[in-house]
Amino acid sequence: MNVPAVALKQDQWEDASDLGRFSGARTRPLRIPAPEISERTTTSVPTWFQPTLDRFLELAEFQENWDQRGSAQVRRDVLSFALRSVLPKILPPTAPAPAAIPLGHGGIQLVWNTNTAEIEVEVIAPYSVIAYQFDKATGRKRKNN
Repeated sequence: MNVPAVALKQDQWEDASDLGRFSGARTRPLRIPAPEISERTTTSVPTWFQPTLDRFLELAEFQENWDQRGSAQVRRDVLSFALRSVLPKILPPTAPAPAAIPLGHGGIQLVWNTNTAEIEVEVIAPYSVIAYQFDKATGRKRKNN
């Protein structure tokens, strides 16, 4: 470094009187709203979760031929898929727990009954789901794959 540059560098910091000149600055808080990139979530566990989990744990214990008619063991991947992917997408947090019924091919059927409708969701395998809706007032049936 040359001599004039060293002298300039030293002169910058020798006068300590204005080192705190920005300490008295005042600013207003700046609020930037965060964009909502997904629906708001709940912080509590849905009311249907624990009873459904308990029933799924029971079904996971079923062995081959659990009904003495040669039915397949309830598939654990079906139970996991239903609990993690299907139910959270179709049930609000305060919905009643479904009745969970084992099926002979290793899948499960989830059933809800109300005074006005009956809904059945059959989980055959992960990503293989069939839903049925029966409107008790009109007698109409609907099937969704």
